[in-house]
Amino acid sequence: MFISIKINALKILFSSISVVFIFNIMDISKNYSNFPKIDLIENKQTIQDNNNKKLVIIFDEMSALNSIDSNVINGKNINQQIRDYFIKNNFNIYENAYGLFRDTDQSLGSVLNFIKTKKEYISIDKNKKVHFLRKSNNYFTTNEVKQNKFFDLDEHKNIIVNQSMYLDYCRHPKVIICNQFNPFDRNLTFINGFKNTKLTRYISTYRNNGSIFSNFFWRFATQIRLVDTLLDPEGEKASIRYLFDQIFKNIKSNKDTSLFFAHILVPHIPYGFNPKCEYDGDKSINYNRISLIQKRTQHNLEKLCLIKYLDEFFFKIKKIGQFENFEIIIFSDHDSRIEDNDNIKNSVIFFHKEKNSKISIIKNNDISINNLIYDLSLN
Repeated sequence: MFISIKINALKILFSSISVVFIFNIMDISKNYSNFPKIDLIENKQTIQDNNNKKLVIIFDEMSALNSIDSNVINGKNINQQIRDYFIKNNFNIYENAYGLFRDTDQSLGSVLNFIKTKKEYISIDKNKKVHFLRKSNNYFTTNEVKQNKFFDLDEHKNIIVNQSMYLDYCRHPKVIICNQFNPFDRNLTFINGFKNTKLTRYISTYRNNGSIFSNFFWRFATQIRLVDTLLDPEGEKASIRYLFDQIFKNIKSNKDTSLFFAHILVPHIPYGFNPKCEYDGDKSINYNRISLIQKRTQHNLEKLCLIKYLDEFFFKIKKIGQFENFEIIIFSDHDSRIEDNDNIKNSVIFFHKEKNSKISIIKNNDISINNLIYDLSLN
């Protein structure tokens, strides 16, 4: 190509490349120092009595125990294992909980602002599809929550957040610690099977730059299994034990926090767990090559593995004598979305443990997660 073109064409080509190169070097928006600030201690409030502690965990894209994903070979068995686990830990199980929306932005924006129906949400502003959120100016965060009535509640003080790079909850004035998933954190640890190598780090860093070439090199390197990726959501799945440990350390170290809130991009696609619940990068690149039944089967496995790591987390809380002291709410924003069909019920998990609960109740009524959060928060 270089031999066939004239010298002026070369000058134009290299001038263009130089401009792009210099721009990328000087683009401080992509500097890692721009990650959301972790320590927001200036927001800390004085708490006289902190007997009401709450832990809220949102597992992204996790279908319910009786969803359509149950109708495959491993569905009923895995769902029964999950059901038995939450019964053993005295959670109320809402078997027929559903989400109003199959989009995270709409679902969580409406839940956290106590919107109870689709009609109510749409009527806020018919010219806008998404409410309560806005695009973030931070390169390392996609969107941010601009209104959050759940955090506004008087009972919630000194809030500690664990979040992904997709949705920023930390703009709220009550948040004192903001742990956003940072794929370039040197302290990150990973479950067995993840290719935690320098090449994985370099190519993930390059891909994060957002260029066409970086995405090509990343895709090629993952395809031939040279590397895995550190970026969301694969990176969160590979470091799920680390994320739970991070929440545990916050619980252990912050006695004057009344709300621990976590939104984790697991078991969100792409897939990543093998039957031993170790990481398998092959599964992350083969999503579009497997059948509908294989996707449902793998999604069920992803759910079970997630509960395995949740159990490790709960065990640590129990060991320091804090498990009984917490009200715990675990739910999903929407179902697996394996089949994008509005005629399929958007069935999601919803588990609730009251403080010092001694029993588990299975509730079979159809109810939205919006109404559940509303009832548990305001009634």
